[in-house]
Amino acid sequence: ILIWLGLFGIWYFIFGTGSVKSRSLRLGIVVAIILATGFLASQLLCYEGSAGGSSFPRFSWVWQNPPSPPASITATSPTPGNAPEPNGEDTIATELHDFLGPDRDGMREDLPFQSDWDAHPPELLWRRPIGRGWSSFVVSGRRALTQHQVGDDEHITCLDLLTGSELWQHRDSQVRLLLERAENTGAAMGGDGPRGTPTIHGEKVYAMGATGIINCLELESGRLFWSRNLIQELGGGIQRWGMASSPLVLPDGRGIVFAGPDSHGPTLIACDPLSGETVWTYEGGGASYSSPRLMTYGGVLQIVSINATDVSGIDLATGNELWRHPWPGKFPKVAQPIAYGAT
Repeated sequence: ILIWLGLFGIWYFIFGTGSVKSRSLRLGIVVAIILATGFLASQLLCYEGSAGGSSFPRFSWVWQNPPSPPASITATSPTPGNAPEPNGEDTIATELHDFLGPDRDGMREDLPFQSDWDAHPPELLWRRPIGRGWSSFVVSGRRALTQHQVGDDEHITCLDLLTGSELWQHRDSQVRLLLERAENTGAAMGGDGPRGTPTIHGEKVYAMGATGIINCLELESGRLFWSRNLIQELGGGIQRWGMASSPLVLPDGRGIVFAGPDSHGPTLIACDPLSGETVWTYEGGGASYSSPRLMTYGGVLQIVSINATDVSGIDLATGNELWRHPWPGKFPKVAQPIAYGAT
């Protein structure tokens, strides 16, 4: 729009009616109005990214966007073994340890709730403020965990599922996607906060933040076992709209799989669950925003991953490529692989 207005102004100045002085005056008035409008908008509006992922910009008034987070979510990380226990009897009848469910396909046969909300409307149990982000929740007993952004810090927070009270919180200070990629070609459009969802495995929680920092925490207390700035270590770049892949737990303790950097670095990295050390890397054709899945094809259990330019099957133990199908195009790959037909 600005380029069009500039070209139109040049055309009017050369071919418009009236004297050069009058044309210059009119152009000056129009430019002044545009600059004043832009300045006023910058003082009154906050850019909130795109509306529903459509790339159409979304704005809010500055007074609707307080700069400081709610006091109820600014607690520091707990000291080991100092997290409060959930009160009351554990009445949760379901477990949700992984992104989109146990098979990462968003499907569930035995729903733990009524799906007809007209006949059985849900009852509000609690409501509380939380930071920004795109992460979902995982659940173990009465512990519900998610990731979110509070100011310039990324948080992994554990809440009591029945009361909403905070059980523990881990904070990575000065870790924020928009501190590192605010001026790139699109990070701000995706909004603020972590993108991936934590994964629960046994008594541990694994999570990857928007900038590629991975953490292994104790489920009960939030105590940190190990942490790595994976993207920085690999010398790659953060995905254009932030790291959005959720950790995948391999069976028999073979590793925890994380997405790699953009096209300059491994596509997938498997880390030791206990130490965080690298077990194997899969180079591939670049990582995507999708999360890898465990699927069986030809009788072989394997990792199926949608990557930046292809879809591939990867051996669990070695990270060797079993097969690859090209999916060209520079558009972002965000979907989960879904089985169709005979496998």
